[in-house]
Amino acid sequence: MTTFTATNRPFTLPELFTQNDIAHAFGLSPRTLEDWRVSGNGPPYLKLSYRCVRYELAAVENWLRGARRG
Repeated sequence: MTTFTATNRPFTLPELFTQNDIAHAFGLSPRTLEDWRVSGNGPPYLKLSYRCVRYELAAVENWLRGARRG
């Protein structure tokens, strides 16, 4: 994470990963993540622009904990 200071208040940017990064980490195709986004079943994501989707590491980790069964 990167820490910045703006107007004398520090803030930290979250670690962001691309669709390909997350797909590779899970052993999935990027298309599967696209399908999950459409159906609302995948990890939370940030849509920064029309073609720019990013995944925040902390959100993906929380989603994984919630997906655990047994």
